[in-house]
Amino acid sequence: MVNKTIKDIQWSFLSILSISITYFTLRIILARELGAYSLGVYTLLFSIYTLSTQFAGFGIGASLTKFVPESIENAHKTCMLLTSGCIVSLVSGLLTSIVLFVSSNFFANLFNMPELSELLSILSLIFPFLALQRTVLGFINGAQQMFQFALINLAQNLLILFMTIIFITSGYGLIGATISLVLPIIISSFISIFLVRKYFIKINLIRCVDITKKLSAFGCFVVLAISIETLHMNIDNIMIGYLLDASNLGYYSISITLSQALFLVPRAVQIITNPKISLLYNKSNLDALTILVNRTMKYTFLFLIPISFILWFEAENMIMLVFGEEFIQASMPFRILLIGFIIFAIQISIGTTLSSTAYVNLVFKLSFISAITNLMLNYILIPQFGIAGSAISTSSSMVLAVMLQLYFIERLVKVKIDWNWFLHATILVISIVILTHILLLLFHLTVVVYISFLILSILLVILFINKEDKEVIRRSIFNN
Repeated sequence: MVNKTIKDIQWSFLSILSISITYFTLRIILARELGAYSLGVYTLLFSIYTLSTQFAGFGIGASLTKFVPESIENAHKTCMLLTSGCIVSLVSGLLTSIVLFVSSNFFANLFNMPELSELLSILSLIFPFLALQRTVLGFINGAQQMFQFALINLAQNLLILFMTIIFITSGYGLIGATISLVLPIIISSFISIFLVRKYFIKINLIRCVDITKKLSAFGCFVVLAISIETLHMNIDNIMIGYLLDASNLGYYSISITLSQALFLVPRAVQIITNPKISLLYNKSNLDALTILVNRTMKYTFLFLIPISFILWFEAENMIMLVFGEEFIQASMPFRILLIGFIIFAIQISIGTTLSSTAYVNLVFKLSFISAITNLMLNYILIPQFGIAGSAISTSSSMVLAVMLQLYFIERLVKVKIDWNWFLHATILVISIVILTHILLLLFHLTVVVYISFLILSILLVILFINKEDKEVIRRSIFNN
């Protein structure tokens, strides 16, 4: 069981890694080849794409991830779930394409970016294919076929990266970058359909309607919750684009891109914990669920903190090296964002706990509160502090979102969070960060940062990994 879980995490990590590397590399190419303004336009385009994606699939992929494990022993029912899900997602994807195509001029005028109109018209072609692909990925995830899951994502992201490099270096600019996003997703949707072709069956209309109602009832809440959460994660981009300009958005996007690197491992872990949380909850195995949630969050914390420590102290050097001196002003908002992103990333690893149990409707409400908070703070702080104000707003709303999620996980799911562990570990981290800043002021030696990093890492292992967890880690490494 442990060996299978580790292998699944490896495949899901590879999948998420390919996505992260692709879009991180795209930002580097756009920043260096096209500059801050074009990077800002592409960032806004990508935010609109990300929001539209949630409606295109109508949450059917998430529904399949939940319901497929519950019916995995009934092959015919599993096939009916996939077939019905693909029909629904295809329809919702077509509707999303039409809406985005019609509204392309509206968005271009709203943000005073004429380029957006043509780019959105091209992008609108993607959504029927994307909806089918997301549905199939949800099915594969629920069936725990993580090799196929990784294969689809890897093929798609390699194509996106390869085509973007060709189009950008050939002088096609933002249009080339947009086409490079659209074509690979269309191709990967056909690959995904091919991989699960044996699961498609003929299904009568009445049965299809019944299954559609079941998938849509759950998917509707997922769409609302994830859409609000996605809006929450993109409000800063939208508000900067609206209140400032594309160049400022280009600088800020570098801060966001670097901060989002922290989500890489937690998102890979979430792919595995999602069906496991649902299964344990349905079996009323509260003890095992509590262990899973706490252990997942603790391991994520221990992995992220040392990495974040280096990112905090090396922000300027890293930005200049990777993106160029033009983007050095992204370092301050990056540090501000880093605080919120660390906390949010830890919660991401178990972020589907409420939606995978009986409280999917609550997730929407909590996400809505966080999104409104972020919107209001951005509206107040951006005119006063520019992109730093947006960073403060986003980081603050992320902390609020995590606190709300964990509060209701304890109250409703009855999972007891080990708050003392996190409090003591956080105090240690803050103390070493402050001490390192003091030593840097006294000695001005970069080696101080890396000595502090080493000390922090050792103390975290010694003080915050108990014997049982060390044994689990040891078995996982050597058995694998």
